[in-house]
Amino acid sequence: MEINNVLLLKKLENVLGTSVTTSKGNVAFKCPNCSHHKQKLEINLNTGQYNCWVCHFKGNKIPVILNKAKVHSKLIEDIRNIL
Repeated sequence: MEINNVLLLKKLENVLGTSVTTSKGNVAFKCPNCSHHKQKLEINLNTGQYNCWVCHFKGNKIPVILNKAKVHSKLIEDIRNIL
């Protein structure tokens, strides 16, 4: 995993909680949109694409997820700098 992806993953875990690695190499979190009790929001750290398998919240810009989770703008800016 690239150093930027490691930094990005740590920042995302601070906001979205613990992640799990999927069989496709994505990371999965609990979705801030539907709050499903399982980790159904998959994020590809290389492309920025994400998809929730429950509510179909999807896109390709990770900062949108953070806006949905009501994260402070300073943290969003930190993540944009990593990307």
